[in-house]
Amino acid sequence: MKQLAALCLCAVAVPFAIAQQDSKSSLPSNSNSDSTSNSDSTSNSDSTSNSDSTEFTPLEGSIESLAAEVIVSELAEIEGETPKDDGLPEDPALLTGCTGNIVVRCPATVNSTGNAATLAGTGVPSVSQTGLTLSVSSAPADRPVQFLYSSSPVQLPFGDGWLCVSPYSGVRRLSAVLLTDGSGAVSIAPDFAGSPIAALSTWHFQAWFRDTGAVGGSGINTTNALRITFCP
Repeated sequence: MKQLAALCLCAVAVPFAIAQQDSKSSLPSNSNSDSTSNSDSTSNSDSTSNSDSTEFTPLEGSIESLAAEVIVSELAEIEGETPKDDGLPEDPALLTGCTGNIVVRCPATVNSTGNAATLAGTGVPSVSQTGLTLSVSSAPADRPVQFLYSSSPVQLPFGDGWLCVSPYSGVRRLSAVLLTDGSGAVSIAPDFAGSPIAALSTWHFQAWFRDTGAVGGSGINTTNALRITFCP
């Protein structure tokens, strides 16, 4: 009898508990949510364009005077034209683990050796260390050569080749007039201390040389150009 009574009580209690649970779950819920979104999309852009308006001035020396005359005469033909954009994307800011960036651009033409002179850059370009080496190869042997640079690119006919450092933003001498060796090569490791080159800025480099035996007859030719982004 006791066991039967217990079973009866359980049979009544379980449905009652379930009914209470269902009753609670059916009660309306009162939720109070306060979501406040404050967005401040203030944008402050300050773009300052600094253009180097330094005019091209004739470089000193006989070979440089010849080059200057060619530049002046050919720039006169394109007066009023917009400097050519090389179409290359801007380099990203290299802030951590900077290794610099060296990109070959602007072609070289065949010189009296039967080859096109090549300008190559090796090492890490830095404004605080002499870690960059610029080398010319495949130029005529024992000929004057000079390294130039500019803040902007261009591609203009120049002698028997192309001028790839822009006279619009000012062509600067990176070296004195040097001589190629017996194989037509020469290298420099420039020191950029005191130069206008700043960390994370991009500049364009080229070399030109005397080439009196070339078919073009102008007596000068150029290498390809390099676009270089500098580390601190």
